[in-house]
Amino acid sequence: MVSTSSDGRALHDAPSVDLHDRQRSDYRPLTELFRELRDETTDLVRNEVKLAKIELGEKVSRVGRNSAYAALGSIFSTAALVILMFAAAAGVYAALVEGAGLAHMTSGWLAPLIVGGIGLLIGLALLWKGLRTISSESVVPQRTVDSLRDDKQWVERKVG
Repeated sequence: MVSTSSDGRALHDAPSVDLHDRQRSDYRPLTELFRELRDETTDLVRNEVKLAKIELGEKVSRVGRNSAYAALGSIFSTAALVILMFAAAAGVYAALVEGAGLAHMTSGWLAPLIVGGIGLLIGLALLWKGLRTISSESVVPQRTVDSLRDDKQWVERKVG
């Protein structure tokens, strides 16, 4: 509360604090400190669980959405690839008959074999790349792990 003196100066009614009382309030009982540590640790664990749930949810959502795109893309790509492979086989067949002078019977099995072999190599290379990329993706919620590591250090500093 603020009041004024007879000469117009502001007077503040501040509660008097004994220096001894102030020092005593800085030191709390050990049981209170442990209770506070327990409560803070409980809150910390709850928040970490929340963070892990959110992070895993984001990862699952992202993987699910992209898996649907990949499935649709593979369906359309497979249909188009079959048509293109037939066209390529027909082109190789014509090149073997006209350009190389091979018999129709030989060109009839050799052209699809050549086109199929090239398609197989390309498909295996793409499959290998995709599997390698997927296997390198970690499902571990890294932000949560990092945060837990920081929390562990915090608790060790509080206790130690």
